[in-house]
Amino acid sequence: MKRILALSFSIILVLQVASCADNKIVSKNYSVVPPAGWRIEDNKTGENEHDEYQISDLTFWMPGHECRPVAISIGFVPQKTKLSLGEKWAKIRPFLLSNVSSNREFISEEDININGMKWKEVKRSYQLIEGDGPTIETRWAVTIKDGVSYITSFSCPVDEFEKIEPIYDSVLKTLVLHPE
Repeated sequence: MKRILALSFSIILVLQVASCADNKIVSKNYSVVPPAGWRIEDNKTGENEHDEYQISDLTFWMPGHECRPVAISIGFVPQKTKLSLGEKWAKIRPFLLSNVSSNREFISEEDININGMKWKEVKRSYQLIEGDGPTIETRWAVTIKDGVSYITSFSCPVDEFEKIEPIYDSVLKTLVLHPE
């Protein structure tokens, strides 16, 4: 009986892992497994993949959160000028911090590791509608590989952030950057 239960559990586990692998999204620049049941939105902009302002972006939307958005985004920007991560961060950091205002708050800035790669990350919060609406917390990170800037972000109402943040972290564990 114990062997039958162990075998049944093993089969279920293998089927779940295979199911996750089937949901992998593979692009030219990265692959990732979206959270199960989340709506996937492909936000490709522009047609010239060598335009440094083009962002090919996927957004995963958590169901049931239409009025209080919960989203994970992943994108890339091919660079015209090859920059190091430090140089790219020095260029975009002022933009991230300049958006801090009466309804936006800087929380932290740190180096993080995603699958062996160094990323720069900022955490911020803001009120969705100034003076009214939920407060949203975000994590926004960037790295550079083979002349391409990769960007990830996670946005969630503050009161649900700690509960849902592990889903974002699990998506990041599946993120694989492909060489150009």
